[in-house]
Amino acid sequence: MSCVSGILAQLHINGIPNLDRNTEEQLADILTRSAASVNKCEPLIIPLVNQYQQATKDYERSHIECQIETVLREALQSIYAPEKLAHAVKLLTDLALCDVRVDRAVQRDSSSIVLYCRVMSVEALLKLEEMIDSGRLSQLLSDMFSLVVTVSLSTEEYERLIALLTSAAGKRQ
Repeated sequence: MSCVSGILAQLHINGIPNLDRNTEEQLADILTRSAASVNKCEPLIIPLVNQYQQATKDYERSHIECQIETVLREALQSIYAPEKLAHAVKLLTDLALCDVRVDRAVQRDSSSIVLYCRVMSVEALLKLEEMIDSGRLSQLLSDMFSLVVTVSLSTEEYERLIALLTSAAGKRQ
């Protein structure tokens, strides 16, 4: 994470089988409230993410990751039931360490949820793509909501993000 606002990415979350509209709206609301709570903690989280990225030893990274989890656990405890809290903290910690910030979620008519995330760099986008392609992001969300979901990033959206992030990086140099 950085002081730069990042580029807004649209990820699609689909239930297997398709979820009903009411469930999708509830999940989108939970994700949006989570994002708002986490974003209030940015003054605490950003320096920890920077320290994590600069740390060279595994034990240092592990310690910093635990500190981030503690901050997030406190921020999210009023949103999640105790059995779901650990999954939410893990998801949002992993995204923070990738330099990706959840902005909000919106239920769409096409029976899916659009998860808007701010991606801070090309490297962050590559890490996010790896989380999606490996199924890790889908698994973390599935664990968090106790249902099976898949997360996708369209090729068009990926190409748009790469172009914007590359353009922004060139302007800063």
